[in-house]
Amino acid sequence: MTTIPRLSIPLGTTAHQYARTFAAEQATPEKGLQVYLNTLAVWSVSRYLQWLEVETDLTHSDSWNAASRALFNVADLTIPTVGKLECRPVPEGEQTFSLPPSLQGNRLGIVAVQYNDNLRDMELLGFYPTPDTIPPELSITELRSLDTLLETLDNPPIILSHWLDNLWTTGWEKLENLVTPKTPTFAFRKSPQTRGKQLNFTPPLLLILSLTPESDTQLHLTLQLTPQNPDIPFPHPVTVKILTESGEIFREIEVQPGDYRLQYEFSGEYGEKFSLQITQQTDQLQTHFII
Repeated sequence: MTTIPRLSIPLGTTAHQYARTFAAEQATPEKGLQVYLNTLAVWSVSRYLQWLEVETDLTHSDSWNAASRALFNVADLTIPTVGKLECRPVPEGEQTFSLPPSLQGNRLGIVAVQYNDNLRDMELLGFYPTPDTIPPELSITELRSLDTLLETLDNPPIILSHWLDNLWTTGWEKLENLVTPKTPTFAFRKSPQTRGKQLNFTPPLLLILSLTPESDTQLHLTLQLTPQNPDIPFPHPVTVKILTESGEIFREIEVQPGDYRLQYEFSGEYGEKFSLQITQQTDQLQTHFII
């Protein structure tokens, strides 16, 4: 069995001040202890990423929000323009750790953080990419190295449910900023949660995604692809593949020269993962998403 390197994070006065303040707000000692440990786990992961010059935002994390702390078992850390990590405290010596039922599937992944009784430091045990279905518990042996965490942050999936809260992914813009020229024929199907991205192909293409909530568990997606100038048809064949998390082809769509637009609609459950692979001659782009 491969041993995953661990990293110890010292806990100083600042970390414990946050933890004591947040714990003192709680209604019971049990809830106070939960909040104390969650706070130290989140702070430890934030500290580690800051050492690596990865920006974090504690103040916009639910774990730093008084109402969220009181109502839920929250231990999230916001990575601006990327997403959220779940930071779970694990008692020393335990081989498994539980995940709360309220944990959302739109996390980038879970970082396990081990603590001992003296709470002078915490150890980052490893990283686990968030699965489609959140299990009730994870085993330490299922964790991957912290290198996997850094790779995920370097090439993160786009979490579409964040768009519903107006948290937009870097590089995805309002359509009026992308379309050239602005003509009356530009009539893309839009919703308030619509963004586009220019694909630097030869010639350039425009990828557009529109989101519409269908229920508490499902999101409807409208995918559109056009030349950057929507009044000019595609000059070359284009292939669009929608891939499942395992890499299997869910749907393959062909665009022929002379076509003006590709549009495809589908629905998925929150937390579900998929990828888009777009190919035009020698140009290809593959982008990963979490609904």
